[in-house]
Amino acid sequence: MKTHHPIRRLLLAGLIALNALLYAGCDDGLLEGEDAPYEDVEGMAATNVEDEEVEIAAFNSELTQSMGAAELGFAPIPVTLDLDAMAQHIQQKLNGNAVGYAYAITQSGQLKKAKGVGWAKRPPDGGEAIKSTTRMNVASVTKNVTAVATLQLLEELGLSIDSKIAKWLPGDWPKGPGISELTFRHLLTHKSGAKQKFNSLSEAQKANWGNTWDGIKYVVKLGMQPDSPSAYKNWNFAVLRVIIPALWKATGNHPGIAWITEASHGFWYVAYVQQRIFVPSGVNGVLCQPQAAYPSALSYNVSNLSVPGKQTSTQLANCGGHGNLHLSARDLARYMVHVRYNNAILSPAMRQLMDSEKLGWNGSSGVKRWHGGTLYLGSGRELLSCIMKYPNNLEATLVINSSETAVGDKCSILKTAYDAALP
Repeated sequence: MKTHHPIRRLLLAGLIALNALLYAGCDDGLLEGEDAPYEDVEGMAATNVEDEEVEIAAFNSELTQSMGAAELGFAPIPVTLDLDAMAQHIQQKLNGNAVGYAYAITQSGQLKKAKGVGWAKRPPDGGEAIKSTTRMNVASVTKNVTAVATLQLLEELGLSIDSKIAKWLPGDWPKGPGISELTFRHLLTHKSGAKQKFNSLSEAQKANWGNTWDGIKYVVKLGMQPDSPSAYKNWNFAVLRVIIPALWKATGNHPGIAWITEASHGFWYVAYVQQRIFVPSGVNGVLCQPQAAYPSALSYNVSNLSVPGKQTSTQLANCGGHGNLHLSARDLARYMVHVRYNNAILSPAMRQLMDSEKLGWNGSSGVKRWHGGTLYLGSGRELLSCIMKYPNNLEATLVINSSETAVGDKCSILKTAYDAALP
């Protein structure tokens, strides 16, 4: 009988225990934002501000330790950036326009700026300040994590992004036209034809479409239109939540994967990204639910503060792939630093492929790459997030726990913040 590393056994036991505690009472939102601020929001921007300087040195020490002796990839920095101006730009855009927000700015593997401003939970909901360590559902930013996991496994198995996905789907799933020709590239670039297929369906058929196990299975049966023009659709990454455990199992280097089922596939997805991406990056306890050990934020309608805040929680069976991981601005900063510079997380070849082919990125300009996330939770409540990598070894992350109308596009804030930092 194969024995498994004790760290893996501990990870497995921990995930099982967390799932047992958190499985009940789950409330999913709708991925992919709405409204704007007034009243006490502006007052909070002036008073409820995290002291960023106190913890940056400690964060960087931990970040250096998590890098360890891994081979790192840093490029020379040709331009001196004004990171104070960059941080001020983010604050100017959001102060008075969000219930709460937090950001982190890193350069050459070190945290340079981090701050939380406003409420994670407004006074009627407990009165908790937001910090750069406050977690929330980062929605479609999860896709970037899924892309990294997919590239890791493809490289380990000697496969390419042009390898077919059909053999990695459950064997008993009926497979419609085009599925046999569908590749990892099609999924990672939204060129599977999923959006076009959805648009061609009747309302009855659309009702069966989904990002859960049954919904994914239904779409596989309908079939796809590979090599369609790129059109964003969550299904492309939801199906990778099913495929990633199968790829991991094929490596033979896993903590005991047996059957991949509706009940287990989300568990194994989370176990993989924990073990192979987050824990090596110094980020622990990542799930799709709030946890007592980590501060969390509610979602608000910033233009109607009489609407109570709402928490989001997703069952482990449906966790990850296309969305729903809970992370903070600082968690995302650690993740971005390791993915960009730590060759033990992502090889230079895979990193270059990810950027050149825009795998797991939904926006680009020159060498900038980004992915945003928006979660709609009804009654104008939203959660917003964005991760961005720039030239000059620079990254930024942003999370906002209220609606988008007042602030504009969250990733646009980070794009223009870089412009503000240029000499």
